[in-house]
Amino acid sequence: MPFEIWKQRICEEIRAYEQGKGAALYLQEKLDIVNDELYAIRGGHGDSEPVKGGTSRLEDKRCALLDKKAALEEDIKNNDRWRKVIAACLNELGEEERKILVGMCCAEYGDSTSKRLAAELAMDESNVRRQWHKALQHYRRIQSGNQTI
Repeated sequence: MPFEIWKQRICEEIRAYEQGKGAALYLQEKLDIVNDELYAIRGGHGDSEPVKGGTSRLEDKRCALLDKKAALEEDIKNNDRWRKVIAACLNELGEEERKILVGMCCAEYGDSTSKRLAAELAMDESNVRRQWHKALQHYRRIQSGNQTI
């Protein structure tokens, strides 16, 4: 695969990882709302008006909420698993390498991130870009399970 394509994929993945911290909280909040609605139904009285199929509206709503709860729990589990894999890959990198990789991948277009990182790490801007490319390659090797350098 050409360098530019996998570089783009890695950067998209790292950006999603950084933004995904909020997604995990959002999914948990949605699950809490569903659990509150389920609790309210359990505490309520069954409605006396059965609908098609012989079940009540509350029972139908409860079944729909249970399906939604199962889907949210699956999303949370998948999100956690994915985040653990990315975190493990990032933890394999050295501190400076990780800082450069995350900083450069999460930079906005036209941002002066390489200048900021160069000043922060006391190195030339060209060296930051060179280290970024090395970090990308190292991350890719870690991700593929081949950590030989």
